[in-house]
Amino acid sequence: MTRIKVDLPFMPTAKRKIKIKHEQIEQFNIKPRKINIMKTTISNLILVFSSFLLMMSCNTDTKKNTVDIQATIENRQAQVQQDKNEIRELLHSYFTYVDARDNSNYVKTFAKNGTYESPFATVTGHSEILKKIERWHESGITNNKRHFAGTLNSTISEDGLTATSNSNFWVAETKDALTIICTGYYEDTLVKEDGKWKLQYRKHYLDPSAPVSEWVKYFNSVDWR
Repeated sequence: MTRIKVDLPFMPTAKRKIKIKHEQIEQFNIKPRKINIMKTTISNLILVFSSFLLMMSCNTDTKKNTVDIQATIENRQAQVQQDKNEIRELLHSYFTYVDARDNSNYVKTFAKNGTYESPFATVTGHSEILKKIERWHESGITNNKRHFAGTLNSTISEDGLTATSNSNFWVAETKDALTIICTGYYEDTLVKEDGKWKLQYRKHYLDPSAPVSEWVKYFNSVDWR
């Protein structure tokens, strides 16, 4: 009697022994070489099946990663839009506080070490900015004036902590005549301070049509700086 042992890899906990008598081998024409071929074939099938399962797992992970990336992009876009809206609100509030002579809230539109630069003066820090706006009102330059915000374009940094903006403005007379007093624009650098957008550096430009030299003389005459 001839004994041939065949290990079936798909049944690791119950290895089987196939006992085949010499006569049976003769009868069914099964030779040891053919049995080895069967073992190899079964092993290859298991390898193919394992590869298929691995491929399916990789596809699942890839789909999950794609979903995660898409969610991250959408969250980033939503945050950028929220930041832009908050910056627009801040810059509009800036003019509202000027016209309302709400000096306290006007100062708070700037960061604690924020800087305001204009054709008339450059000041840094809340205390100096407060003196500036108080002297503006004392000089009478803001009497019967209305400030309007124009177009605004802002760019948020990748880390979402700083931003830049460019915006236009104009000032109108509200009492004596329907007149535009001046036009101009701002270049701003903004920063998030305590979770809120603030002006870190505001540079104020007046268009050539504005009587800057006359205003400077007027400001100097009242020693507003």
